[in-house]
Amino acid sequence: MKKLLFLFAVFLFSKVSAQTIIEGYVSDFKGKPIDHAQIVLYSTSGSGILSYAFVNTSGYYKITTSKQGDFRIEYLALGFNKIVKFIKIPLDSALVNPIRIDVTLEEQAYEISEVIKHGDKPITIKTDTIVYNVKSFTNGTERVVEDVLKKLPGINVDDNGRVTFKGKEVEKVMVEQTDFFGKGYRMITQRVHANAIEKVEAISNYSENPILKEISNSDKVALNLKLTENSYKKIYTNFDLGYNTINKHDINVSLMNFNRVVNSLIIGNSNSIGDNPTVGSSELFKTLSETSDDKLTKADSPDFILTQDAYRPILKRQRVNDIDLILGSMNEAVNLSKKTKLTVTTVYSNINDKFIRQTLKNYSYDTLSIINTENYNFYMNNKNAFIKSKIESSPSNKSFIQYNFLFSSTYKDANTLTDFNQTAVGEEGTGSSFKLINHLNFSQKINNRTIAYLIGYTLNGNLKEELMINPIPITHLSTIGSIDGRGKQKLDNDYCYFLGVTGIKHRISNMLLIEGEVGANIISYDLKSSYVIIDSLNNNTPDPSFLGNTNINSNEAFLQSKLIWGSDSLNISLGYKICLNKIYEKQNNYHYKRIILLPNITFKWLLNRINTLSLFYNSDIKPFPYTSIINHYYFNSYNSINRGTFPSLMNMHNLGASYLIGKLNTRFFMNSSLMYIYESKFITQNIEPNINYVVSKDTITKNRNTIIGNIEANYFIKLIRSNIKFSLTSLYFDYDNFLFGISNRNRNNSTTLAFEIRSSFNSFLNFHSGYSITQGRIVNKKTKQNNIERIFCNLYIKPSQNLSLDLLSELYSNQSTVLTYSNNSYFLINSKLTYNFPNTKWSMSFSTFNILNDNNYVVSSISEYYYSKVSYNLIPRYFMFSVSFKY
Repeated sequence: MKKLLFLFAVFLFSKVSAQTIIEGYVSDFKGKPIDHAQIVLYSTSGSGILSYAFVNTSGYYKITTSKQGDFRIEYLALGFNKIVKFIKIPLDSALVNPIRIDVTLEEQAYEISEVIKHGDKPITIKTDTIVYNVKSFTNGTERVVEDVLKKLPGINVDDNGRVTFKGKEVEKVMVEQTDFFGKGYRMITQRVHANAIEKVEAISNYSENPILKEISNSDKVALNLKLTENSYKKIYTNFDLGYNTINKHDINVSLMNFNRVVNSLIIGNSNSIGDNPTVGSSELFKTLSETSDDKLTKADSPDFILTQDAYRPILKRQRVNDIDLILGSMNEAVNLSKKTKLTVTTVYSNINDKFIRQTLKNYSYDTLSIINTENYNFYMNNKNAFIKSKIESSPSNKSFIQYNFLFSSTYKDANTLTDFNQTAVGEEGTGSSFKLINHLNFSQKINNRTIAYLIGYTLNGNLKEELMINPIPITHLSTIGSIDGRGKQKLDNDYCYFLGVTGIKHRISNMLLIEGEVGANIISYDLKSSYVIIDSLNNNTPDPSFLGNTNINSNEAFLQSKLIWGSDSLNISLGYKICLNKIYEKQNNYHYKRIILLPNITFKWLLNRINTLSLFYNSDIKPFPYTSIINHYYFNSYNSINRGTFPSLMNMHNLGASYLIGKLNTRFFMNSSLMYIYESKFITQNIEPNINYVVSKDTITKNRNTIIGNIEANYFIKLIRSNIKFSLTSLYFDYDNFLFGISNRNRNNSTTLAFEIRSSFNSFLNFHSGYSITQGRIVNKKTKQNNIERIFCNLYIKPSQNLSLDLLSELYSNQSTVLTYSNNSYFLINSKLTYNFPNTKWSMSFSTFNILNDNNYVVSSISEYYYSKVSYNLIPRYFMFSVSFKY
């Protein structure tokens, strides 16, 4: 028996002594342990798993095996590239001599479908789409979609509502892949309630055309909002009603239902507190009409010449404008079949805009010194209507058709009463415009490597304006002489734009793509203008200095081609465009003809997993400004007279670089860019200031240099659960300008430095604070400089699930080296206390606006020949009570 026990012990010991230990540590490139890594051992002679293990919290692992021979070890971790190691275990391997293998895993840049932790904020990366889980970034105080987007890393929303993703402006914000507003996405971000959004998808390489996307990548980005689970069964409703102590109201309504056949979105707003006034202005309808197709950038329709409300301070309009806004939008998207979708967007707005300002403007250059003062009372009514229908169809998997029809109409009526240099001036301006757009895009796949496409675009419109000035300024420009009376100016412009393009994209190999296009476009302006002087007996006397008709046609035929070679780590594009341009002006028999070669090149290099370098050069022709075709004098306000010039083609050369460090699932992310723009010929102004008015004459001159630099960096500090953002933007211009016909070289530099920190505590308190300074500096015969600083601190306090307090404070300060005044700092505070009734869809809030009740805001500014001090009347303090219903 003892002998048998002894033999068994020897056998067991021999088995143990034959086992081999494989151990080591698994970490990332920063040396941080990857505590969720898995290690799997295979034999090279078979596919079965021999052993496996998981690392501990310090990244250590250990695998044992009793076998000998050749083996394969795989190291796997979520969000990292797999690493494979090969080892050989000899027959004399022993327990006392383990095999040590330390591994460093590289983060996976693409095709990750699982959740990656950024601190405690889950982000999902799927090829070219980054998905944010909204609940991981919000605390329930968010009112609209814009409030959610501001809290997502990599996405930025500026004070004007412009949304950028990794430094690039998004083309559109969709809801469940439905696009209603295009670049007018503020209708979504500033009006749709946050409670409906579960996820936000940031899509790189975005293209509306699925056929083209199969062949070539795009540099566009878009956002898609995913609704909560089973959204097709729900109707999302939001209703807000508020009233304040200065008899102002705010009513918001939104209804949204998305199902498998029909997607509906209804938005309504009526407010007199100045909330988001840009949504109610013609700016919205301009962005709604814009397209992401770069070929149509020259199709921009002309805007109103009358600019009574052009000058605004850095503050949001809500603080300086007394605004009544009515906005309504009904939108439907219908899946007519599995292959065809119809989208209809309608928007109507009516805005009454009032504000008061006082201006002191000092023209100072050499011996020239003119001081103008102005007390300005402004009122404008602006009505806008917009209808757009879009049909998208894929008759087969080889073809795609998209047709857009758009109609928009704008009417505005502006009145001002001004004390200009102690002279009372009345000004009445009216304007109306409409435009019709037809846009057809057809793509056909010839084979798996070749796609042909056709683009057709037409734009027809009319623009009418009328300006009445009483009394008119006495002007040496008039051939009639000095007449103390009223003046009436009329402008009527019929314009059109036509474009036809046919092209082909052929992928020669997986890494080589060739593109070619041929096309033509026509731009036409038929402008009729008149100006009459009305005396005390109501006699009308035409002033020939301000009269004239202009009929201009600009034709362009072009041929362009591009060769693109690219891999995941390196991408190079070489291209050219040959243009034949003709311009003809009928009344003066003016002809212009030119053939231009425009080369372009881009270079993108993925240096490693987190560093990307991009370089580019391109050249293009700048469209001539609409106002420059008016080759006689015209008023754009009571004290501003302009004169255009015959249009001319102007080249623009762009040279730039960008550098990207990090990814959104890393703690540090930085995007930087630098661009140089050279214009060999450009339009500048010849300024002739006068005690009663200022004349600006368009003048063609040479050699303008522009440098634009930008850095944006984000860093997440896990210890304090806060995200730090730093940005630096600098603009530099070197150009000629004229004073009474004498050329002067100007150097103009504007730099904005901003710093922000936003917390993400899992507690009742969070904050968002920051500092920014904008410095302007102009150097000609003397140096002028001014600074505008802003400090803000927003506190979000949520002591319970049902109660929250938002405290928003801003401190503004501005100063100038050539102008001083006593009060140049302004502290503005808003607050909002919200209570959500338990187990209901109702909430109520009590808010205060401009708590400290500052009465005005003074800002200084500089230009080449003058500096100014402008004082705006601020909206007085008020208290508002609101109730909300969310379902």
